[in-house]
Amino acid sequence: MLALRAHENGVHLRVALHTGECQRSGTAPLAAAAVDIVEHLLPATPPGQVIVSSTVRDLVAGSGLQFSRVSDVPVETPHGPWRMYQVVDSGSQPRRSD
Repeated sequence: MLALRAHENGVHLRVALHTGECQRSGTAPLAAAAVDIVEHLLPATPPGQVIVSSTVRDLVAGSGLQFSRVSDVPVETPHGPWRMYQVVDSGSQPRRSD
C-alpha cells in the first residue's frame, strides 16, 4: 500500500477518502457536501493511515479490502455524523466488511 511504502521511506502520509458529487462554478474551488465531509475526516486521520467514510466502504464491498472502525463515535460534519474506517488489509479474495 502507498502509506506503507511512504512510511518505509520516512514519509508519513494521512489519507482520507469520501465520494460524492461536487460542483465548480467558474474559477471558484470545488464546493459540495463531499468536500465538507472529507475536510472533517482528514484532521481526524492519524499519520500513516488510510481512512475512508462509510460511503466509500460500502461502495467497495466485495473488493477484498478490509476495514476496521476507527471509533464508535462518528466524526461530526456540517452534514451530520460520519463513521470512519481504517483500511487494514488488501487481500486477494473478496471479503465481507464489518
